Amino acid sequence: MLADGSGFCDGVVLAHAHRAAALGDDAALRDIAELAAVLVPSRERQLETSAQGRAFIDIARAAWPCDGLDQVIAACGATIVYPVAVGLVSSAHAMPLAPTLHAFFHALASNWISAGARLIPLGQTDSQRVLAQLEPVVVATAKRAIAAGLDDLGSASSAPISPRCGTKRSIRGCSVHEGCRHALGTRIVWGLAGLVALAAAPALAGGSLGLTRF
Repeated sequence: MLADGSGFCDGVVLAHAHRAAALGDDAALRDIAELAAVLVPSRERQLETSAQGRAFIDIARAAWPCDGLDQVIAACGATIVYPVAVGLVSSAHAMPLAPTLHAFFHALASNWISAGARLIPLGQTDSQRVLAQLEPVVVATAKRAIAAGLDDLGSASSAPISPRCGTKRSIRGCSVHEGCRHALGTRIVWGLAGLVALAAAPALAGGSLGLTRF
């Protein structure tokens, strides 16, 4: 999830939002915000990451205002998902991209470990040990995210985006986001294939093949 899944994808989006905000490229920033929003795989996840993004921006405006922050926020449009919010706020405050990504991935890993600790017998000390062991992955993923392009977005549950939605061409230039619709359709096919593989796992292991309840 961190190195090759949603964590990495969020980092790539953050990096591109940070760069666009730093360059004052409002069109690119809006395109990145739109792309990040359309790639969210479910309605519930959309509500969650949008609410987190808005809350992050509201707190930054209230506690750490700075010149240019309102401009980059306005450039994104109505929906700002969490990684985009982190990217544009950190850029407005002139925070370098590398340490911003490192902190973002460190916090993400910490949150996931905290969630896991509620499901399994894992105490605070062991949680910190896990976080320490993940630090090399955090560092490596941050370096990859900095160098990655928008065409590198994708994971086992998320199809790579259409090349037509890269930074060199506006998303709105696509035929009603035709490329994105194709990517999202492919994502659904991949997800169904994963469910089929999961249901077939008992048979492949020598067991009986039955209906799997999800």
